[in-house]
Amino acid sequence: MCGAMCGAMFLAGVLAEPASMMTTSVSIPGGGTLKIPPRCAVTTWKDASSVLTMSHYPGGTSTAGIIPLNPTLIFGNYLKPTMVGECTTSDNSGTWRTARIGPFVSTGGYDWWKFEKWEQLLSFTGEHLIDGIFYAAVDAEAHPILHPPLHSHHTHVVTADTDARMRVLSEQHGDWLPHPSDCMPDCSGIEDLRPNFFKIDGPLHGQAMMNDVRPASSAPMEWYFEASMHTLSKADQAGKTLSKHYMWSPMAMAKGYQRLSAFETFDIPMSGDTFMVYGGKMPFTGSTVHINFHAHMVGFQEGYLFNLATDAIAPSLESQYSHTPATLGFASNKEVAKHMLRNAPQPPVCTASGRRVNISGVLFDRHAHMRCGEWRFAQGDPFTSVSFNGPPRPDESREGNEQQHAHWWVTYTADDGQMSRFTTGYDEVVTAVIQELKEMPSSTPAVMEDPGAQRLFSSHWREGELQPLLVAGAIGIMLTFFVRAAQRRRGHTLL
Repeated sequence: MCGAMCGAMFLAGVLAEPASMMTTSVSIPGGGTLKIPPRCAVTTWKDASSVLTMSHYPGGTSTAGIIPLNPTLIFGNYLKPTMVGECTTSDNSGTWRTARIGPFVSTGGYDWWKFEKWEQLLSFTGEHLIDGIFYAAVDAEAHPILHPPLHSHHTHVVTADTDARMRVLSEQHGDWLPHPSDCMPDCSGIEDLRPNFFKIDGPLHGQAMMNDVRPASSAPMEWYFEASMHTLSKADQAGKTLSKHYMWSPMAMAKGYQRLSAFETFDIPMSGDTFMVYGGKMPFTGSTVHINFHAHMVGFQEGYLFNLATDAIAPSLESQYSHTPATLGFASNKEVAKHMLRNAPQPPVCTASGRRVNISGVLFDRHAHMRCGEWRFAQGDPFTSVSFNGPPRPDESREGNEQQHAHWWVTYTADDGQMSRFTTGYDEVVTAVIQELKEMPSSTPAVMEDPGAQRLFSSHWREGELQPLLVAGAIGIMLTFFVRAAQRRRGHTLL
């Protein structure tokens, strides 16, 4: 069940590559060949301090490279940005525009490099049609440095008038590289949208986070961060304007357990199986072109995206939380999955299966194997995400928790699409999170009164976009910094 939108942009055996877009190739650590944009040399560099804020946290993660030991530190420790430069390469359909920032020098230890408020990305002004996107760390010769040794924790890019955490034109996460079995004979590292395109009017901005996964005190490695986009000189007559909806997974492990994270993750125990269920509604009428999924593969098994309301899949199941298989009377996630697939009125529109690659005895995340079908939806149609988490293999069972996501990005053509729209969220999750916050101890209002919390909160609040999800997302980050201290002052304990 694999159409032109199957498995995102990586399956070159599925996505034919028209000759009009220039590419080159590099080898992927662990196997496979990756198509990337042509390399160009930056000849003019300028101080990046006017367009970028950068911070660095020396190293350490609390889990398998998912979140830092002290998440608050990477939101401080600001460094003076270095340089930014651009270059271009033209082909017979348009232009590859490339921006690089750096150089940076890292020495391993799973350090954290955070780039944010990257304003006026690629110097876009006026209307542009974007049909190809690529992000990577590169060396001084512009050769990509892939994972390992450099891990792309995340990159979010969107139009400058939109919050890049909450809505995205494009994204990249640590599981972006394809598994060798999906490269037949090679894969594309480019988000190839042809013949369709994102239509934007004005500049872009974004944020990114990178990690050097080598052992601490490794040899110094110099690198740059690169963003490349292919813009069309004119629209293909067969092409349509694209939009993207970001299905943002909840931050609660279970009802009554609201440990909100600055990374919007939810806890998953690694001693056994759990599954996360959440849902929402589609914001506009349209048809899918491409669906992408992100989870941390250390604790991910499989995920389903249904074009159904949750009660159509499991009527007795409370949405927006994680559950154990015993909730439905089963012993394992496999039994739950079999039950859902057998009883749902229709199959999922997309299935994602966990993938990792073994490199010198270490397992590294790779892009989920995607099997997606066509999805035609109307405004307000429901969707439900079910993601199965826990040890990917029985011998990986252990005590302790990992941090998890279950994010879906649906790229689609809207029936009324003249300009691209970038949306996010799900009504039910917002309601659940707000209700949980209301039920927290009376110390929570003191958090809102904290001047630091107010500054953080206001940075995620845009006048005219007073949507509940922005509130929930900001509160999630805010609580990470302030709730524990506020509750300690009043004698409460946060789980």
